Amino acid sequence: MMHWLRRHATAAGFALTFALAWGALLPALLRSGGVDAHAHASPLALALASVAPGLAALVLTALLEGRAGLRALWGRVADWRAGWKWYAIAYKGPTVAAGAALVVFHLMGGRFPPLSEWDAPLLSTLFLVPLAGLGQETGWRAFLLPRLQGRFGGLGASVVLGVGWGVWRLPFHLLPDESAGAVAAWMLAGAIPLTVLFTWVWNRSGARLLPVILLNASTEAILRYGFGALPDGDLRLLMLWDAVLLVLAALVLWREGPSLGRRPAIPATAIAVLSADPLTETATEVRPDRTAVAVAE
Repeated sequence: MMHWLRRHATAAGFALTFALAWGALLPALLRSGGVDAHAHASPLALALASVAPGLAALVLTALLEGRAGLRALWGRVADWRAGWKWYAIAYKGPTVAAGAALVVFHLMGGRFPPLSEWDAPLLSTLFLVPLAGLGQETGWRAFLLPRLQGRFGGLGASVVLGVGWGVWRLPFHLLPDESAGAVAAWMLAGAIPLTVLFTWVWNRSGARLLPVILLNASTEAILRYGFGALPDGDLRLLMLWDAVLLVLAALVLWREGPSLGRRPAIPATAIAVLSADPLTETATEVRPDRTAVAVAE
């Protein structure tokens, strides 16, 4: 069993995430006819589904890496030295993207949400940080993304992770009206370009978790509270949001290439690798003076 887990840690991470999340929401989905899990699920079930990625990462890290792996995972959460611009991008980036979508939406005849509603994203971002960080990003970015990038590269990993992320979110967006299928489809479509942006921030900030935690929280705040103030059934803003995400992801891809800012591997002829940690994507280099230093891939 442990041998299989070590060889298929990525598949196990996805499987356990879906088992925890969909398993928690399944009774509510059955009671509601497959829609509106929020209205029928208990607070405990919603909480378990929300933190399923992080919980799966903690369980699998403990099994595969033991205490050392858990310490390394926590180190990713606690390491704040990413540079102020990445925190600014993470916090204000979703607001700027939403603003661009809203301007076009207004030109198409849509109405702006009341300004009072936009106080909520700013205030709720801090509230969502613990949920987005410990509950989600430890799973998506700290556990799964390094393993996926090692196999598929930055862009390929983002596509795989984006599909998984989007499917995990589906029960949260199945609503009891005629737009349920369309909302779910547009949310799933936007998950891949959004994941490309998350991967770029992760890579360029030195594989540090706090910037993507903040990016997750600010994005969720915009979608939940800012866009949530719009009339039901009007999908134009969601479509425009996806279009803005696609443009931004294309710009990142044009600038960074398929690696999405991931540092290339250290050539084997340049260093002597004593150990490699797939979780942190670091290796140990022995320099001529015999001192060992950590080298990021």
